Amino acid sequence: MRTTGKRRRPIAAGWPPILVVAIASIATIVAAGGVAVPTARAQSISQSPTQAPTQTPTQAMSSGTAPSRLGQGPEQPRASDPFGRAPRSPIQLWDTYEYLATSNRVQLAQKYLERFQKIAPIDLWGSAEYLVRRGQAAKALPYLDQFLRDQPDDATFIAVRDRYGVESFRRLDDHPSTRPYAQVMLDALTRAEQRTRQPSQAPGPELFAKDPKTPMELWDAIDYLTRTGQSRKAVPYLERFQKANPDDATYAAIRDRFGVGSFLRLDDDPSTRPFSRSLGEAMAAATRRYATQPDRVAEFIADLVRTPAEQDYAMRRLREAGAYAVPPLVQALNQPGLPREEHDLLLRNVGRLQPSAVRPLAAVLGGTVPSLAADAAVALGSIGDPDAVPFLVFPAASPASPPAVRSAAQAAIARLTRRPYAEQPRTPARILADAAWAYHRARPDLPEDTAVLWTWDDAKKVPAPREVTPQEARTELGLHMARQALQLDPKDQSAQAAQLSLTLERAARRAGPDAVAAQDAAAFNAAVAAGPGLLARVLDTAIADGKNDLAAATVLALAKVTNRAALSTPNGHPHPLVRALAAPGRRTQFAAARALVALAPDRPFPGSSLVAPALARFAVNQSLPRAIVIDGNASRVSLLTGALNSLGYLATAERTGDLGFLAASGSADVELVLVAYDLHAGNWKLTDTLANLQADARTRGIPVYLYGPHDLEITRPNLVRDFPGIRYIVPTDDPGLLERQLRGRPSALTAAERTGYAREATALLARIATARGNPMAEDLRHVEPALATALLVPDTARPAASALAELPDPSAQRSLVDVALDPSRPAALRIEAARLVVVSVRRFRPLLAREQEARLVAVIPEETDPAVRSALSAVVAALRR
Repeated sequence: MRTTGKRRRPIAAGWPPILVVAIASIATIVAAGGVAVPTARAQSISQSPTQAPTQTPTQAMSSGTAPSRLGQGPEQPRASDPFGRAPRSPIQLWDTYEYLATSNRVQLAQKYLERFQKIAPIDLWGSAEYLVRRGQAAKALPYLDQFLRDQPDDATFIAVRDRYGVESFRRLDDHPSTRPYAQVMLDALTRAEQRTRQPSQAPGPELFAKDPKTPMELWDAIDYLTRTGQSRKAVPYLERFQKANPDDATYAAIRDRFGVGSFLRLDDDPSTRPFSRSLGEAMAAATRRYATQPDRVAEFIADLVRTPAEQDYAMRRLREAGAYAVPPLVQALNQPGLPREEHDLLLRNVGRLQPSAVRPLAAVLGGTVPSLAADAAVALGSIGDPDAVPFLVFPAASPASPPAVRSAAQAAIARLTRRPYAEQPRTPARILADAAWAYHRARPDLPEDTAVLWTWDDAKKVPAPREVTPQEARTELGLHMARQALQLDPKDQSAQAAQLSLTLERAARRAGPDAVAAQDAAAFNAAVAAGPGLLARVLDTAIADGKNDLAAATVLALAKVTNRAALSTPNGHPHPLVRALAAPGRRTQFAAARALVALAPDRPFPGSSLVAPALARFAVNQSLPRAIVIDGNASRVSLLTGALNSLGYLATAERTGDLGFLAASGSADVELVLVAYDLHAGNWKLTDTLANLQADARTRGIPVYLYGPHDLEITRPNLVRDFPGIRYIVPTDDPGLLERQLRGRPSALTAAERTGYAREATALLARIATARGNPMAEDLRHVEPALATALLVPDTARPAASALAELPDPSAQRSLVDVALDPSRPAALRIEAARLVVVSVRRFRPLLAREQEARLVAVIPEETDPAVRSALSAVVAALRR
């Protein structure tokens, strides 16, 4: 393999003729597609028409800065160099050549072309690999073309493979522009391996020229080993790298040279996975600290008023600092005595920041310095991110805004929306209300772990960051937008509902839906004061958005301002509390049922028959959360139920979709449903089962997982479209792997909540049953199986017995007798059950089976507890009357 600076050798005698033909073919194809090869470019320079350059030299230089592995990092601009810095890497040289060629500067362009043609093939491949990996495959063509023109020998192909991996060859096939090179390169590599008898496995660390010692050398070895499938051998180097405790500058250099993907790759192998998170977080924190060092940022800000080349270089470095570059830039704009020309240059460059600068600049809009607020509006318009529009609306519309700020904000909105401010299709209050709802509904996306809120620091006259959770950030931003909307239009109902929703959701998130009234009285009282109309709107919106905790808290507030007369609506539509019985959230369903029972209605109302069945589902409670597996394949069922049981579920299986649906809808302790992708047994096929699970209020909120082959999402894309929200997993008997696919252990209710709800639901059913004339008692007969099940659980036995005694049903009377006769149950419960049997017999007549009566008579002489024997004798006496 030749090195940079050597003369190009002629075609070796051993060079395969087929590769020479392929290279010529590719050159013809590429040239025919409008991408000339380097030699052709050089010949065509003199024929190019004179035209104004489309880019400045600095812009041409900055369009593709190579990583430091492809040449040293960018130099500081030099006043003697017309391009701001001396091109050194392949990408810098080629960009410079292209700029000069299009500018018709023939002789100077030829000089850079000659330097480009002397670059070693392995460095040319590095440039091409870098561009393809970054999604700029079309820009890689000159480097691939020159690589082939250099006619690399076998050693070069082996060296490229060892350094960049076989994957870098295969990656060429992913993009149409580089696809013609893919097979030719792979074939050449295969022949090189065969001729040199190189194994398919790349050399390991034993062949390193020297033992890596510095953090950069260690990471070079780590990156090489993980790329070549030798992750286990990288572990010692990872341990040494961690012990070296690299500084921020080293982390930044490693990121620039190897890319973020080098850190992410650690997660691909179990042996290196323990290092992935810690090193990834260390890299992110270190590069952020390095990019935001005050002295470094100040140096680049000073360059923003110098030559265009220095400005461009400084902006690239400031963009690395992201949002944290804004505070020092604001300070620079606010310098006393700053010349107008320098101020305008600074402001123009602030407008060249990336969208990450929008939120700190938005904080400047709400600051106390009008001149800075106007500058922030101008910069936001220049950055071009439409997400800035809601932040600009209030200063653009508020009569209290200073004229300069209002004018700048209106101009920025016009620029971002490409429509004059006076012709905007929505009113300012509606824009802000819509933005509040967007944040409430988790749009736009924010980071998963932490988010940064920017507020104005009036003491320092700069925006200040504050780290919060993403949920808290969305709530704060949404409330900010809702309050501004109400300042512009206090009667805007959408803004009112958004503000109340955000406030109540935050309270429910902090205290829990059931404890909002006790632990956040201010938020709860504000909700109650809003009145039934606004609360009904908040409730309906929360249910539609799937915000179950908010819906449950809203039900509690709505119950406070609802009387039983309001349940009989004039239009015959169900009251919002009744509609909440069909909400996907179980806390919402239970809160609504409890509220309706507490209202003690004295006449039927729309939906009154739904209350008892809703409570009956909560009355049935298992000690473990349940999982339903719907599959006709017994071996797969056994596989999954075993893994689910290991995760702490009580897993049950059903062969058909209709039976699975009944099992899932029958109680409130079902936490997930797994459905086989090839379900065909019974009358309900797969799509029928999924449709019914998503349509019924009792099962709509249960997570549904579809399991099958790993490519199921690709082979059956219609399922995601037709049934939004379903998730895919691959069946496994490994509990750990199953838990990762489930993304944890989904649980709608805790064990304590399930037990408490079961106890309270049974008591509420007993209250309905014992209240004469209660319109909700009409369907109690249909919930007898649930009450009979609750009778078997100590926590719910007494209220279940009270409710059963009010049902004119043989099964209810017989269940009570079974408890009275059961010697394993507490004596007090047996006596109470016997007393309730007497009540039932006197009210509804004897409904026991003949065998049960005979057993009752036979047991009395054998009963040792006098009180129980007396209670049983009372039952016999009631039966004989």
